[in-house]
Amino acid sequence: MTTSYRESFTEAKLESISVAQKWGIKAKFQYKRFKKTKRHFDELADDARLNIPEARFRINIFNCILDIVNAKP
Repeated sequence: MTTSYRESFTEAKLESISVAQKWGIKAKFQYKRFKKTKRHFDELADDARLNIPEARFRINIFNCILDIVNAKP
């Protein structure tokens, strides 16, 4: 069940935007500046940083909540 819902993130986002518009709330992800951290010259984790707020929300919050809901007995 959660795998099908993970694949339909855009539909869930569009539905939440329509609900936010009905309630008069702005539905926009907040852009934040991130601290620059020192990296070693051979570090490959540069591509793993999520600078796009929507992608960061999908991975860090949306998918984690789905995992928690799916783990409940």
